[in-house]
Amino acid sequence: MTHSLISAVLLGTLSLFAADSHDRVVESLLKVPQFAFGGVGFAGVTSEGEKDYTAILARPSAQNDFEKAFQTGNIEAKCYALVALFKLNHDKFVQLAAPLRKSDAQVNTMTGCIVTKRAVSAVVSEIETGLYSPKK
Repeated sequence: MTHSLISAVLLGTLSLFAADSHDRVVESLLKVPQFAFGGVGFAGVTSEGEKDYTAILARPSAQNDFEKAFQTGNIEAKCYALVALFKLNHDKFVQLAAPLRKSDAQVNTMTGCIVTKRAVSAVVSEIETGLYSPKK
């Protein structure tokens, strides 16, 4: 009986930890400061946004998580979500990208060491060309 109780407590704790860490990655992506793929900064490291994107993409819940990121995240999170949805559910990508094609919203992007603001419509066009091909 004691063994069963200990197992139940451990299993419950692990489940809470897994759900909590799952939410931390999505929450981090929702407020990512820049949209960046490839090596960035002087050291050419992977951006935190790309790390979050890759972690979410590996999950069975990836499509739902990216749809949430699109609905509730900043414009940079929306861009990461569109990259994933372009591959995971192209119809959903088309639906969500449509209003952004006409938007004058600006996205903070980073390429190498250069941080710039770019029109979200331009970023959406680049996603469609496969410039930010999802890793999977």
